[in-house]
Amino acid sequence: MLEKCFAKELKSGAWLAKMKEIIPSYGVSLIDGATLCDSVCDETATALGIEHL
Repeated sequence: MLEKCFAKELKSGAWLAKMKEIIPSYGVSLIDGATLCDSVCDETATALGIEHL
């Protein structure tokens, strides 16, 4: 949705850098990156106070 609504802005370095700061996995396939996927799940579980299975 972000890419559809803000396509022009996301092509700029500033917007893309901010998105990666907010969402470290932005633009990266979690299917292809098992290590990144596991890291995102760990961080999410910690933030929610739940156990990562």
